[in-house]
Amino acid sequence: MWSFKEIFPFLLLAQGLFTISNLIPALMLGSNTYAGFNVIFLELLYVGFIVGTYYGLTKYLSRFYYGMILGGSSVLSLISLQSAIFWGDYADCVHSSSYINKIIILQPNGTGPECNNQAAMQAVGAFSVLMCLCYIAQISLMLYHKNEILADVQLTASSYRPIPSTTNRNIGELPHGHVSKSM
Repeated sequence: MWSFKEIFPFLLLAQGLFTISNLIPALMLGSNTYAGFNVIFLELLYVGFIVGTYYGLTKYLSRFYYGMILGGSSVLSLISLQSAIFWGDYADCVHSSSYINKIIILQPNGTGPECNNQAAMQAVGAFSVLMCLCYIAQISLMLYHKNEILADVQLTASSYRPIPSTTNRNIGELPHGHVSKSM
């Protein structure tokens, strides 16, 4: 069985390759009137999250960063799925049967859907599916190998204060060092 430290670099490499591959058609769609900013911003989120994941799980590992990376991966998997659905439907801009094209995507003059680069739209949809699968794989690996990932994380005394023991006291007795005001 492979360990997390053997699998994780390949997963981050796959995410990086899919992000770079997705960035090229995303830049082509940047001039799109309706969703150009969305796709470029999503690519920048992918890049930032990959860098943050690498440093969070290799250099500055803590339970906080583990939770942040797990939560961020969950959110990005859903955003990637949403992007895949949107761009996959939007890529069908030649046909007016597409739900998105019928309802919201019209050219500024109201004549029909804007279809400036259908191949780039299909590529963004396809790479968004692959990114969604990569994030689902990352979530699964992080949950499956949780004990292995967090094995090196030490709880420090400053992180948690000890809880005082109550087993040696009688009911109603004050803790050691406290004086009762009633006489």
